[in-house]
Amino acid sequence: MDSDGSGELDFGDFRKAIDDYRVGCNGPETDQLFSIFDKNRNGTIDYSEFMQGILGDLNQYRLNIIKQAFDSLDKNGNGTLDFDEVKLNFNPSRHPDVQNGSRTVEDCSFEFSEMFTSHHNVSSNFSQSKEVTLDEFIEYHHYISSFIEGDR
Repeated sequence: MDSDGSGELDFGDFRKAIDDYRVGCNGPETDQLFSIFDKNRNGTIDYSEFMQGILGDLNQYRLNIIKQAFDSLDKNGNGTLDFDEVKLNFNPSRHPDVQNGSRTVEDCSFEFSEMFTSHHNVSSNFSQSKEVTLDEFIEYHHYISSFIEGDR
């Protein structure tokens, strides 16, 4: 949808996406929808604003779990994680699909690595940064959390 590669959708990009995906909004509805996504009111929608608009708010219970996971990985307490360390510390052996035998540990590891890499690249504007901030870690897990029905 991002026609100019800026990492943001301007109103033209957004309107084209609404039309291309046949959302069925008329002009005023498209204007209203754009303003809902454009939280900071700068006339564009960035990746974070878009995902927040789609996912809604993360509940406090899940947010606390994500922060605990981040803290347990942040061994030196500097508030950032090394990108490669995050991938190396992922253990999918307790993933429900692994436990029920429908997927292998390797499949889940590969999927996590691909998704986390993609998210990291988008979040860092493809800057080659190897640092994962708490905000980025929360944002990624907020997305993953949307696929999990219950807090248990």
